[in-house]
Amino acid sequence: MFPKQESAMRLSTLAAEISEAIAGHFGGRVYWVIADISGLRYYAAKNYYFFQLVEKSPDTHFITTSISATAWSTAVSRIREFERQTGQKFDNDIEVMVAVRVEFHIQYGLKLNLVDIDPRFTLGKMAMQRQATLQQLLDENRGYVWQEDGRFVTHNQRLAVPVVFRKIALIASPGTDGYRDFKHELETNAYRYQFMIDDYPARVQGMDAEREVLAKLAAILKVGIAYDAVVIVRGGGADTDLLVFDGYLPARAIARFPIPVITGIGHTRNESVCDLMAFQALKTPTRAAAYITEHNRNFEEELLRTNDRITRIARNRLLQEAQQWQYLRNKVVQVAQSFLHHEAMNLNQTSVRMQSLVYNYLQHQNYARAQMKSAIEKSVVQTIRNQNMQLKHREQLVHWVGPEKTLRRGFALVMKNGQPVTGVQALQEGDVITTRFHNGSAASIITQKNEEHE
Repeated sequence: MFPKQESAMRLSTLAAEISEAIAGHFGGRVYWVIADISGLRYYAAKNYYFFQLVEKSPDTHFITTSISATAWSTAVSRIREFERQTGQKFDNDIEVMVAVRVEFHIQYGLKLNLVDIDPRFTLGKMAMQRQATLQQLLDENRGYVWQEDGRFVTHNQRLAVPVVFRKIALIASPGTDGYRDFKHELETNAYRYQFMIDDYPARVQGMDAEREVLAKLAAILKVGIAYDAVVIVRGGGADTDLLVFDGYLPARAIARFPIPVITGIGHTRNESVCDLMAFQALKTPTRAAAYITEHNRNFEEELLRTNDRITRIARNRLLQEAQQWQYLRNKVVQVAQSFLHHEAMNLNQTSVRMQSLVYNYLQHQNYARAQMKSAIEKSVVQTIRNQNMQLKHREQLVHWVGPEKTLRRGFALVMKNGQPVTGVQALQEGDVITTRFHNGSAASIITQKNEEHE
């Protein structure tokens, strides 16, 4: 039954009794509780936090318990130490183990006053989650993620190292310290290397960071540019914003990515899961830029060393060739001089032999010529004699067979028009002919001719 209305009290009286009862029961004792943070607000002017400690159903994540809580200056220093040790920002939706006192204020009601926070609990939870993510990467990405000698190895790490870095895709949040530091380091490098840097703006911390990083990686593949590297940097924020780089999906994308991924996400604690999957992981954006510059410088220095080696080898080879050439020259001169001396002696001997042969030949020719001259002279004289004898003989023959002798033997010579007539066919009736005898001639006219056929 309800008490009578006459016994009603003021609310402040009831609150005082509650406060007294709570104080009597809890008496300023400290309790370690495990709960999630929700509704967090920080009042910098007074340096204190106001938030809710909540417990959620493991199945539905529905809040089953909620109590207001505060953390004042001394507790705030403990929270800062917690953030330093864990790299986890004291923020909404994280599960923590905190030491609290139960307090009740007649004006503000029941609340828990945080006095300490255990980083080991959070580190353990983070380590468990990290280990679970790494195991999931091994289990679900065979051929892309594996372990060698206790070290994680990925497809991305096994990509060929570019000879030099020239074309770079940069995933970063423009305007942040990390973005500016990376670009400044590359653009003002001591070696004056020139880089083509394409920006792919994305949040790299906060609730949407994971989705945006994945979207930018997909965009880099879609654009089809042959980048030498993809660089992911962040900076200018607290280390507590690194949870995105321990996520499974970004780590999986980096492990499988076909272009070398370089991370410079500005952390001071152990490597993130994404670092373990990346081609090269650096602590800061500046170091990531320095790595790229140093890689190109190493290549240039190797070229310079190779050039020096080639120059040195060429000089040594030229010196050796010069020495060999000088040796061969001296050898050729020596051999040539010996050959020329030998040939000069041979030539001299040949000259003497030739002179003797020529002299003997000329002597023989002179003798032969004299013999031939004598023989020719004798032959000519004999020939002349023989010709003279033949001429006299022919002269006699001519004399005996000449026209005068023939005519004296009773023959006559018939002429027509001053030409001898050799046959009757040359005459016509009426022709005038001359008949010559040895002692004169007579003219006749042809009155008749008789031809005799053989």
